[in-house]
Amino acid sequence: MRRLLCGLAALLAATAAVAQAPAVDPGPAPGGSPATTIELATMAPGEIYWQRFGHNALLVGGPDGVSYNFGYFDFDQPGFLRRFAMGRMLYQALALPAPLDLDGYREEGRSVVLQALALDAVQSARLRAELAEAVRPENRDYLYEYFRANCSTRIRDAIDRAVEGELRRQTAGRSRGFTYRMHAMRLAQGSPWLATVIDLGLGPDADRRLSFWEEMFIPGILRQYLPAVVLADGRPLVAGERTWYAGTVPPPPLLPADRRLPYALAGIALAVLVLSGSRRAAAGSGRWRRGLAVAGGTWHLLAGLAGLVLLLLWTVTDHVAAHGNENLFLLSPLSLLLAWPWWRQAAAGRPAGLAARALAWLVLVSALLGLAAKALPQVFAQANLHWALLLVPLQVAWFVAWRRFAHAPDQPDANGGRAIER
Repeated sequence: MRRLLCGLAALLAATAAVAQAPAVDPGPAPGGSPATTIELATMAPGEIYWQRFGHNALLVGGPDGVSYNFGYFDFDQPGFLRRFAMGRMLYQALALPAPLDLDGYREEGRSVVLQALALDAVQSARLRAELAEAVRPENRDYLYEYFRANCSTRIRDAIDRAVEGELRRQTAGRSRGFTYRMHAMRLAQGSPWLATVIDLGLGPDADRRLSFWEEMFIPGILRQYLPAVVLADGRPLVAGERTWYAGTVPPPPLLPADRRLPYALAGIALAVLVLSGSRRAAAGSGRWRRGLAVAGGTWHLLAGLAGLVLLLLWTVTDHVAAHGNENLFLLSPLSLLLAWPWWRQAAAGRPAGLAARALAWLVLVSALLGLAAKALPQVFAQANLHWALLLVPLQVAWFVAWRRFAHAPDQPDANGGRAIER
C-alpha cells in the first residue's frame, strides 16, 4: 500500500510514493469524550513533482485525533497498471492517526493549515458518520478522476452534504474565469517537464470556465473559499483558522506563465535551423544529406508517436480531460509514416515515392489547420495557441526541407560517389 497526493500528478507519480500508515477507527477522543471537533487540514504544495498540487484531509478530534484521507491507492490492486493507463484508477479513503499523517508533511517542509468547521451537533454527527462509512473496507475504493473525483472533491462533497447543500449553493453560481488548465499549469510550474506533459495532454475540456465549486478540486482553493460560506443560521462555516506548521517551501504562483512568446521564438529559431541545414544539405555532400535525413526521420518519429499517444488517450481511455485534443492537428500520427521514407533516403539514397509526398502534404496541411483553428475560439476552444506557435514553424520547415531534399541534384560525396542514387 502506498500514498500519493491527489491531483494531476497521480498520472505520472506511480513510482514515487511513501509508505502508508495503518488505518484506525476514530473512537473516542483522549479522556473518553466523543471526538466531535472537525478540522480541515490543508497541506501546501511541496517541491517534488508529485507534491505540486497540495493535499488535504479532515481531522476528527484535531491534530491528535484521526485523519480521514482520500488520497491513497494500492499498487497490489488487480490490474493496477492497466487501470492507471486507462484512466480507471481506484483510490481509497482511509482513517489514519492524525499525528502520524501530519508529521509526514512537516518532514517535507510543507505548510499545514487547520480550519475548524463551525458545525452544530447534528451536522458534526452527520459528517463523522459519513467519514466512518467511507473508510469501511467495502466502501473505501472510489474511481479517481483528477479534476472531478479526487482527495479534495471528496472532502468538499462530504462537507456539503453535512451542511445540507449550503456550500454548493453559495459557490456553484460564481466564477472568476479560471480553468482546469490554468490551475494545473500554475501548480506544475516548478516542474517544467511535468507542466509540459500535462499541457500537451489536456484537451478542450480543461479550458472551460470553472465555478468556485469546481475550482475546489484544488485543496488550496477549497481552503480559500470555505471561510466565505455562511450556514443557514447565519454562522460562518469556518469558525477559525490556524497554522499548525509553517513550511519552508515557497508558495506556488497565482497565475500560470504566458508561454506564447517564448514558444513562438523557439519555433522560429528551430525552423531557421532546419531550413539552414536543409539548404546546406541540398547543395552539399552526401554526409550532410544523410545527416538531414536522419534528423528528419527522427523528428517525424517523435512527432508521430506524440500524436499517437494523444489519439489513444482520446479514443480508448477514460481520461476525459484528454479527449478531443486539438494538438492532434499539430502532431499528426501520420508523421510516423514519414519517418521511414526519410531514413530510407539516408540509408539507400532512394527518393520518396508518391505516397510519401502525399503524406508530407497531409501533415503540413493538418498543422496549418491547427493554427487557423485559433481564429474560431467558439468552435476550437482549446488554449493551445502557444503549441501552434512552436510546432507550425517546425512543420513548415521540415516540409520545405523535404521538398529541397527530394528535388536537389545529386552531389558527389567526399569519396567521389553520389549523395543519392536516381
